Amino acid sequence: MRWIASKGELPYLPYELRISLPVGKWDSVPGCYLPSHCLELAWVTEDEVVRFFHKKEREVEKATQDAIKREQWKEDRLYAERKDTLVSMCRERNVEPSGIKYEIVERLASALNEEKPREPQLFDGMKKLPKSPKDIGRLPISYLQSIVKYHGLVPCGTKDELALRVCLISNNRKYLCSNRVRKTFLELISVTRDVILEERKQLTLLEGNNPFYRHRTYTTPIVPSLSSDRPRYHASIQTEHSVKSRIELPPNVTMENVHNIFEELVKNISVKRETPQKTTPEQPKANEDGIAETTDVN
Repeated sequence: MRWIASKGELPYLPYELRISLPVGKWDSVPGCYLPSHCLELAWVTEDEVVRFFHKKEREVEKATQDAIKREQWKEDRLYAERKDTLVSMCRERNVEPSGIKYEIVERLASALNEEKPREPQLFDGMKKLPKSPKDIGRLPISYLQSIVKYHGLVPCGTKDELALRVCLISNNRKYLCSNRVRKTFLELISVTRDVILEERKQLTLLEGNNPFYRHRTYTTPIVPSLSSDRPRYHASIQTEHSVKSRIELPPNVTMENVHNIFEELVKNISVKRETPQKTTPEQPKANEDGIAETTDVN
């Protein structure tokens, strides 16, 4: 309610309001607003969200390229050597010895004028996917990543996690890949709606005795400094200043209809049953069991 009254500022929920809230859904979901519960995101500014996803995109892209290069250079004879042996060979030839193993092998092979191995084959939608977990587990991680990416999912995680997603995809259960995340967000939205309605009720009861709100702030770097590369950077007053944390109000949002602001988000999160999955030429199209269900959030 204070977010609306202040036209976008993000305050903390006052203690007086918190203790006046009755037992509800928010008590049955421990830490429901902690970053660890909602994909490392909480009530943060739009700029912070954009930076977060840009950073994640770069990390995923690097991990994908690393997996492809690693699989490629595994075919080189030098890859069978231990890393400390490769480092010694680099120093003997004045080759940079730092980095992960495939990078060292690549530099050494270039210095020795050896032929570059062929790049590993990636999934292009033309081959039939194996269905058994055992057969899928034998696939290299770069190939698993390419399958997951081809089907519109994020190719990140351990090999076991990627193999599980591929197993779900090949058995027409793709919607289960994001089912846990979807349920987490829908649960969070449902809890938030109830909190909004209860807070509105409490403010009506407390009319004329309004609680004191503490403003939330976040820090912004002013200029680069030596402390920017140190763990205690965020405690450096000399390089940062605090500003009010804000999320701009959507159009036409009022105290009366604020609990409905999640409708469009719910539609985007809920995958309709009639939405088909992407298929390969050799694979049958997903039947009714292979299509995501719409989750009821009421």
